[in-house]
Amino acid sequence: MRSDRIQSQKIKTTFRLPDDVRLFLDQQAEQNGSSQNSEIIRAVRERMIKFQSVGRNDNEISCASEKAGLA
Repeated sequence: MRSDRIQSQKIKTTFRLPDDVRLFLDQQAEQNGSSQNSEIIRAVRERMIKFQSVGRNDNEISCASEKAGLA
């Protein structure tokens, strides 16, 4: 398999979201004419860009996630 195909593969994941987060996600998706999935991707990519712009590396991101109880 070519490496560009590997990078474009998608993984199906299930999330458990608090009601307020799910409601916000629903509202954002409707407002933007997009899906909940697209809104999650948008939020994560924005966060990725933010981390990259402040020069954090993967190890720092992992440590920050652990401290926040997200790991």
